[in-house]
Formats: sequence, structure tokens, C-alpha cells
Amino acid sequence: MSSMRLAASFLALAVTAVLLAAPLASPPLAAGAATIIEFRSKICPYCYQQTEILSELEKKYPGQIMVQYYSIDTDEPMFRRYRVSLVPTLIILSPSGSQVFRREGLVPQDELVSTLKSLNFIRD
Repeated sequence: MSSMRLAASFLALAVTAVLLAAPLASPPLAAGAATIIEFRSKICPYCYQQTEILSELEKKYPGQIMVQYYSIDTDEPMFRRYRVSLVPTLIILSPSGSQVFRREGLVPQDELVSTLKSLNFIRD
């Protein structure tokens, strides 16, 4: 019976190793547009403020930016992938998928617009 437990333990370890080694799906990127990823929590008031800012920017700059939202409640693997430990956290990816900006905490709208313009991702 102990050999069965030992075999089951090895099997569980092997499955865990395979799952941890498997690559996570990359967030979809908008063709020619910057992708802004907001990491948030359902109980974070600053996250709600950040979401409002990002919603306004998506409306103001259609086709120039794409926003994706990940919640610690449902998207923990993405938090680990991007090593996010505080919310809100914003990450901006270039159209090629490389990270070009990262900020923990609330990013005011004027600062975010300035950053996106300096990176040549939005234009009026």
C-alpha cells in the first residue's frame, strides 16, 4: 500500500511540474496599438478609479489603445506571470508585446496620457 502512495505522490509532483512549466497564454495584442493591462481587485477603491480613467481613454482614443483587466480573484496566474503584488498595477505593452511601462498604484489620467503620448501610442 505504501508503494501506491509513493507512486501517487510522484505522479502528483510530475503533473505539478508540467503545469508550472507550461507557458501561460499571452494577452491578445491590438494590431498597431498599445495594450494597457490593469491588475485589480474587486475590493480596491483605487482600482475602480483606475478603471474609470482607462474607460475614458479607450473612448477618447479608439483604435489607439486596448485595455485588458485582470482581477486577483479570477486571474491569479497572470498576476504571477507579471509578478504583480499590489493593486492597482498598470503595465503597458508595445504592439510587439514588450513591456514599456509599469506602475503600481493609481496613475492619474493626465500622467497616463502624457506617458502614452511620449511613447507615441496615442495622438489627438
